[in-house]
Amino acid sequence: MPKIWEPGRAGSFLKRLDGLRPDSRPAWGKFTPDGMLFHCTAGMRMALGELEVLPKVSFLAAWPVKKLIIYVAPFPKNAPTAPELLPSSPPKFEEEKARFAETLDRLLAAAEDPDFRWAPHAAFGRLTPTDWGCLIDKHVEHHWKQFGI
Repeated sequence: MPKIWEPGRAGSFLKRLDGLRPDSRPAWGKFTPDGMLFHCTAGMRMALGELEVLPKVSFLAAWPVKKLIIYVAPFPKNAPTAPELLPSSPPKFEEEKARFAETLDRLLAAAEDPDFRWAPHAAFGRLTPTDWGCLIDKHVEHHWKQFGI
């Protein structure tokens, strides 16, 4: 499973991001392009500890389920998400695009720091740096496919 900080992976996501337009239509779901960017950025901010997301008591934190979702099973379309990962006001496309790239840079820097303390995931609980790298990669890839980029 690729990790978002593997060489060339983040650059690939940013290059594909250039194919997203404010009027791009999703293949499924209700996200607008700017709402999806807000959502993906919020997930990275949660990992970095910059966005507090209330923990959910869930079977997803159980070891085999957590590993299955992060490393094996595809993300389901239209899955529920924490309200903190959704915009509370209409986001602006160019601002969200820039915020995604800036947050990705901070994520890559954190991955290089062996002393960085990754925040727990709201549903999965404590994750290793490898878990976070795979989960974020899988999450962004899921939404890039949603918008055909």
